[in-house]
Amino acid sequence: DNTISMLQDERALIQRRQKELREAERSIARRIRDLNQYRAMQPGEITLIVLPDRPCVRLNTDIARDEEFDFAIKKLHHMHNDTIRDLGSQTMGAALSPKDLDSGRYGLFRSVFFVLPTGAQRYDFLLSGGQYAHLYYRGSYRKCQSQVDQLRRWVVDSGLSESGDILELYHIDNRHTALEDEFLTELQVRLKNDAASDIY
Repeated sequence: DNTISMLQDERALIQRRQKELREAERSIARRIRDLNQYRAMQPGEITLIVLPDRPCVRLNTDIARDEEFDFAIKKLHHMHNDTIRDLGSQTMGAALSPKDLDSGRYGLFRSVFFVLPTGAQRYDFLLSGGQYAHLYYRGSYRKCQSQVDQLRRWVVDSGLSESGDILELYHIDNRHTALEDEFLTELQVRLKNDAASDIY
C-alpha cells in the first residue's frame, strides 16, 4: 500500500511537470511567433486600432528611463511573481502623462505595468478598451520624444482628441537583444469616444 501510494504521488508530480512544460512550450512558441511578426513590421506608420479592456498589474511611481526603470520593473515583477513568471514573454510598458509632455518633461514616467492575458482573474487595473492611435518605432529610446510628438500631432491634425496617458510598450528590448537598432517600441494613445466615432 505504501509503495502504491508513493508511486501515485510520483505520477501526479510527473503529470504536473508535464503540464508546466507544455505551457512553457506554448509560451515559447507564442514568443517566437510574436518576435517574427515584430521583426517584419514597418515602423513609423500611424494607424487606428480597436483594443479590448486589458488587465494589468501596475507600479505607480515617478521613473526616469535607465536604472530607475529597470529597478521599477524588477520591483513590480517581485510583487507579482506568482502572476508574472517569465519576464521575457510578458508585454510591459510605461505611461507618460500628457501634462508632463506639454511642459517638456519627456523623460519622466508615472507608472510601469505588465499586460496580463485576456481573462486574467487577478489584476490591479484595466487599460480601457476603445479606439487607439498607435505607431511603432525602432532603435534607441532617445527617439521617444520625436515619436510621441509625431503621434500627438497626427491626432490633432486628424480632428481627434486624446484620452489619458501616452502608453509606451516594449515589444523588443534589452530582454531580447543587446543591439539597440533591433529594439521595437509601440506608442499608443486612446481617443475620446465622440471624436473617434466621427471618422467612421
